[in-house]
Amino acid sequence: MAGIDQLIINSAYREPTHHWKYDLNGQTFVREAGRRPAGYFIAGQGSNQYNDIGQFIELPLVNRIRPRVKAWREAEYPGVTGVTRKLLDHWNDKDARQYPFFYCQMDAIETLIWLTEAPDAEKVGIDILSDGGAFRRLCTKLCTGGGKTTVSRLAVRFWDNQKGKITVGGADISKIDPETLMTLYSIVFQDVTLFDNTIMENIRLGRKGATDEEVLAAAHLANCDEFAEKLPEKWNTNIGENGCELSGGERQRISIARAFLKDAPIILLDEATASLDVENETAIQTALSRLIKNKTVLIIAHRMRTVAGADKIVVLSDGVVAEQGAPNELLHKDGIFKRMSDLQLAGQSWTV
Repeated sequence: MAGIDQLIINSAYREPTHHWKYDLNGQTFVREAGRRPAGYFIAGQGSNQYNDIGQFIELPLVNRIRPRVKAWREAEYPGVTGVTRKLLDHWNDKDARQYPFFYCQMDAIETLIWLTEAPDAEKVGIDILSDGGAFRRLCTKLCTGGGKTTVSRLAVRFWDNQKGKITVGGADISKIDPETLMTLYSIVFQDVTLFDNTIMENIRLGRKGATDEEVLAAAHLANCDEFAEKLPEKWNTNIGENGCELSGGERQRISIARAFLKDAPIILLDEATASLDVENETAIQTALSRLIKNKTVLIIAHRMRTVAGADKIVVLSDGVVAEQGAPNELLHKDGIFKRMSDLQLAGQSWTV
């Protein structure tokens, strides 16, 4: 059987230009131009022989998607939100990362973004069937349900509303430049986006050009010093990709510190404490109490204690407003809010 004298023929960081194809009849490898088609091998009748690698089964849907994602990438990602574009710029910046993404990793990320954010015209004829697996559940979490997260995304114009009008200070946000609109908001989501950099620089993203003193002041208000001062390099400690060196509560405090540093007039909190233990939740709630003072606040939450101090509560069910009013007012009605409150109160006495 003929062998090959050079196994690696492509850069890990660029789109493959060639691939090896095995010719079973000639028992030899043939170098072919282009990227290897997506697919997999299954064992055949002769696969017990060392030189029979089985039958190649192509994945035609993946191979139809690949050139569309490539064209979309080369057109500089039309249709993505401002936040997504900033992330893509960072991920594609070889100098911004100690360990840049491999081409296959970046291609997978871009494909998921293309599926969710590219214009519909780009995806004509692409129908992805699902058995309710991970990707479908991700889309369900983001796009359906009661509509709470949808409201938060619409408020900051991550998505554009198709009907009606959303105003901030009386101004229609669809007529406000997205970059200008974002200066009005400080956002604390349950899923925090952090970068492979120091604690100091991750907080400084809240306001570019902030001094070290301003960053440290914001960090103190967010209770970041409770963990940062215990680290070997303190504020100059590198926290790893997406803050992998930190706990969930510590990552969330950095997000709150960014919001303090930005000091925007509107605070958007989307399930900011939903995945935290009681001790971390208490610390985060203390920091949030400082953050929202004298601000306009939009809180997305399931836990009653999170919204107990709100001036007005809007209960969403199946995408529509089911109830709204002050907390005490809703507690005296036999509605969704009261039932949720009663269930959570009863759950506090459960033991295992």
